[in-house]
Amino acid sequence: MWTRRGIRDLASGLVPALATLTIGLAGLAPAATFRFGDLPITVPDGFVVERIAAPPLVERPVTVAFDEDGRLYVAESSGSNAKLAEQQAAPRHRILRLEDVDGDGTFDRRTEFATGLMMLQGTLWYRGSLYVSAAPQILRLTDTDGDGVADERVVWHDGRTLTGCGNDLHGPYLGRDGRLSFTKGAFAEQTHDLVGRPGWKTRAAHVFRARPDGSGLEVVITGGMDNPVDVAFTSAGEALLSATFLEHPAAGRRDGVVHAIAGGVYGKDHGVLTGHARTGELMPVLVHLGGAAACGLHIHSGYGLGPEFRDNAFVCAFNLRGVSRHVLVPDGGTYVARDEPFLTADAADFHPTDVVEDADGSLVVIDTGGWYKLCCPTSQLEKPAALGGIYRVRRADTAPPADPRGRAIDWAGLDIDGLVRLLADARPAVVERATEVLVDRGDAAVPPVAALLDVSRAPRRDTRLAAVWALARHDTPESIAATRAALADPEADVRRAAAHAAAAARDAGAAPALIALLHDPDAGVARVAAEALGRSGGDHAVRAVLAACPRAEDRALEHALTYALVEAGLPALLVEALDASDARVRRAALVALDQMPLRHPEVIPADRSRLRDHVLAACRDDDAALRDAGLWLVSQHAEWADALADDVGGILARLTAARGAQPPRVTEAEALVERLARIAVAPAIAAALAAECVDGEDAGEPKASRREAALDVIDRARPKEVPDAWVEALAAILPGAATTGVRPGRSPPVDAAFLGPVLRTLAGLSLSAAQRTRLAPQALAIAGDATSPPALVTLALRVVGPAETIPAPVVARLVAILGHGPGDGRSAGDASPLDRSAAAAALATATCSPAVLESIAATFETLPPGDVAVLLPGITAARGTPLTR
Repeated sequence: MWTRRGIRDLASGLVPALATLTIGLAGLAPAATFRFGDLPITVPDGFVVERIAAPPLVERPVTVAFDEDGRLYVAESSGSNAKLAEQQAAPRHRILRLEDVDGDGTFDRRTEFATGLMMLQGTLWYRGSLYVSAAPQILRLTDTDGDGVADERVVWHDGRTLTGCGNDLHGPYLGRDGRLSFTKGAFAEQTHDLVGRPGWKTRAAHVFRARPDGSGLEVVITGGMDNPVDVAFTSAGEALLSATFLEHPAAGRRDGVVHAIAGGVYGKDHGVLTGHARTGELMPVLVHLGGAAACGLHIHSGYGLGPEFRDNAFVCAFNLRGVSRHVLVPDGGTYVARDEPFLTADAADFHPTDVVEDADGSLVVIDTGGWYKLCCPTSQLEKPAALGGIYRVRRADTAPPADPRGRAIDWAGLDIDGLVRLLADARPAVVERATEVLVDRGDAAVPPVAALLDVSRAPRRDTRLAAVWALARHDTPESIAATRAALADPEADVRRAAAHAAAAARDAGAAPALIALLHDPDAGVARVAAEALGRSGGDHAVRAVLAACPRAEDRALEHALTYALVEAGLPALLVEALDASDARVRRAALVALDQMPLRHPEVIPADRSRLRDHVLAACRDDDAALRDAGLWLVSQHAEWADALADDVGGILARLTAARGAQPPRVTEAEALVERLARIAVAPAIAAALAAECVDGEDAGEPKASRREAALDVIDRARPKEVPDAWVEALAAILPGAATTGVRPGRSPPVDAAFLGPVLRTLAGLSLSAAQRTRLAPQALAIAGDATSPPALVTLALRVVGPAETIPAPVVARLVAILGHGPGDGRSAGDASPLDRSAAAAALATATCSPAVLESIAATFETLPPGDVAVLLPGITAARGTPLTR
């Protein structure tokens, strides 16, 4: 649900994210604040907030779902933070059904719909039943006798794993095509019977989907994120996913939202991804939210709020006490998001966990309160008295629409034509209900629904979209064939929806139209067409996808085309494409051939020796994208890396050229550093990098450029075991170097400007005790040099590592950095706060004379409390009279 690990990791993302949210809110002036007791909730001007359910009617709500009559099903926590194994032995969570009896918009009656459930992390009302995630299972709960209590419980899905934080399972979520999606988090191994892959095993995170009857289970995306949470869909069928720990916490990044493109691999580059087919680097994050603990996610219809809200995403931030709004803007085959806060609460115990759309278009926001602390570093104090509540956000200047659910409609008396007319209704809830009733009417409903795909019959885009999704939900050969007409619709969103429907159905009959869409002016349509062609397969589809690869100028479309080739499972055609004239075609063929056995173990792989030769040739290619793919593939095959040793100098030269270009080609340079770092510990590559550090110059090339590039690669690699070749090479650059470790005639003079980067790189490496001993004399000499700037002194001591015995000249320099020492012009005045803290840490581990200790104590008046706390134990342990004074 909201699993987070590590207070330090949380802080790295939380503070920047909170600052971003606060700044964004300040830009939305004027805003309106509504108070509920001591709880202030702020929303943009023009909106109002109402509390529609509160204790004792509901306590600790987590997720919710509306049925067709407007009753609200609430997953209510018991408030227990006991270990999940204990909770599983005696489950006490429940589902409440809330009703608004008097029609005033506030709930006033409840029924216990289901009790004795495991921790609840998802609710969906669909076709007369409530689906709930109660890890490790998704249950279908049905009230068969109409008394308001579920008397039938069916296990719809069983993941069969339950880890300590309970993030194994969330969902399910209804897709536009009627399939149900759910997520797997944590990294416990699960076994599933997928379409065409019985007994498939995985430890990775995933979004799965299946038909409502549970058949057709398949993977949508894969990830290294800890906790994929909520899935929501745009009107055209695009899926978004909220998740925590999408990235290793750094620079304000951690949690967020991704555009969940089929076959994509997202999240941290984690060991659980081994064995899963990829198309290159991890897919990008759409929205970065820092340490927000992103959870509930909804994509709005626009009804009731205004057309500018159509397909906007709303995301709950558990840690940041708010809900953010994200406007999706097409960008190639994917989106960029314009982000802004929508709802914020200035109260420590307000923790939003879900946001859903009511039939009138208002947003319903769930505050779970302060009970939760399981695996949550920001909620370590359990606050059972903070019981949460449920709030509605609606337009202030718009009257609620009449009968938004169509309860006045005589549904039972409608014929098929009457139901089809309702697909053009402006009320989303009416369209949804008409869709399901039409599905119940069977094949007779297909022709009149299909007739709506004619623009002359249905000029509104939304009506034709509704017809596409109604046909997709029928899920019969006749309805699938009928959907093909929408592939030629004048509106891109309708074409995209039809392509999604063809992909889900694996509709080979749609191939001619899909092949044409590979060249659609809308790159998003082309991307989904590629997905559909990969799933339906066939020689003609593979040839068409290869022919479309030259247009793949963005990562989303590149991924879709490449993954279509992987999915199709026809290696012979790809072998032919390895000699294509276009670099993007060669790239797609190379990656797909390499990754295909992971998706199709039954397929006879291509000649690996020939493939290796093509990959190595790609690493030397002038085309940056092809070269990048080659280096990425080498990083996936450690046994291939040493073959590139003679190319290291050339790669570093390309890197320096990219950095020196006007304007600098930053993306290309960063990719080269990252790729080379991943193979840097291969013995021959490590030796080549070491040689570049020592030599690092060619005729006509600036002396330091290649050295700096090699250092950057070593610094990025940071292996657990540092090659001795690197230590010897960097030692040869430091002052006082012995010439025995350097090639004859190549002992480089010490470059003062280069000294800092060398020490910084060494300080960041996991050096062994022997390697630190090797470097200590030179590093201590630098640290004791009165001319060394404070930053070099502290870096040099980080290279040495913790030491009890520090030479007197070095101790003197450290005391000077603290602010009490000889005025050499390079002491306290030039020392940054970080330098002083590093000096304090070094002195705290050293054995110092009473005189030195007294000098240290004399700096306490000017040192910050944190540094004093580091030094104080050594001072108090000495117990000398001067120190006592």
